[in-house]
Amino acid sequence: MLKQIQQANFIALNTTNDTVPLANALYSYALMQHKKVTLYSQEAIQKRFDFLPWYHKIRATKASSADLNLVVPFDTLRVYELLLDELEHFNEKVATSLYASFLVELQKNEQLLCDGTKLAAMQQLIQQGADAKTCIENIQKREPLALFRLRSLVFKNFVLHNNATEVCVYLTQELLSASGAMLHDVEQVARELLQLVHVQKVIVKLEEEIIFKLEDML
Repeated sequence: MLKQIQQANFIALNTTNDTVPLANALYSYALMQHKKVTLYSQEAIQKRFDFLPWYHKIRATKASSADLNLVVPFDTLRVYELLLDELEHFNEKVATSLYASFLVELQKNEQLLCDGTKLAAMQQLIQQGADAKTCIENIQKREPLALFRLRSLVFKNFVLHNNATEVCVYLTQELLSASGAMLHDVEQVARELLQLVHVQKVIVKLEEEIIFKLEDML
């Protein structure tokens, strides 16, 4: 992976909400190699990651001129070990990004607490400047009240079509403003609706204009 970055001129890092901390670490590494680099994601990246150094660099589409399109793997220990072999010591941005990634893994699988290798790596990252306090406050913080208000409005007002395979959500600017939610919150709730049994498509309209159309690709 790092050799690919070293050999490329312009790297596009394809990330998700699971891998955005690792993407930030690799972005930092690419800059150290004096490479041109961009971050993009096909899903809305959650606001809780806005403390990461390159969060505001994330785009919705890949740069067409990139000669390396790298899908960031959800494998924190592997990326940590590769970067450690290459750099020997991490700066604060890389250390914080890697520590955040371990926390994301922990949220998905609490057995990480029994993995001595990963826990030792997290301790090393703190010693090398990882801002553990900020990572924990952001990665593990609870969802905002606005998201709960939005869920209540959406779950009460959605309409089922086509034998319950299609969900239509009708929002007004007044309802959205009353909840305090943002458009990325709307997309998150829409993705939750897509998980309902039999649902294959979710359409969200704001003032009769379609703002999100999500489909189950399975």
